[in-house]
Amino acid sequence: LDKNNLEDFELALYDLEGVLDVNADEHGVEITTEYSSLNSVRKAIEEKEIKVSDAELVKISSSEVELTDAEVERVEEFIEKIEDYDDVQKVWTNVSNM
Repeated sequence: LDKNNLEDFELALYDLEGVLDVNADEHGVEITTEYSSLNSVRKAIEEKEIKVSDAELVKISSSEVELTDAEVERVEEFIEKIEDYDDVQKVWTNVSNM
């Protein structure tokens, strides 16, 4: 893979089995896979001698909603409250304008 040519590099990553989407910029590359493909895609990337700095599960909503400013404020307050609980590790939302 030519890591110096960002466009070619991004296209080459699409060839890896399990890769659904690739977004690359001067700061790094974000690759989207299905949950079941996360480890195999990570291994395939590392086999090409590309350093993986982070790999995590993220929930991506299939339908987003847009809220009023007042509703966004209420949702943000709620999220802040539940993030204070020790058992809460991550909070996702389908609000598009947060």
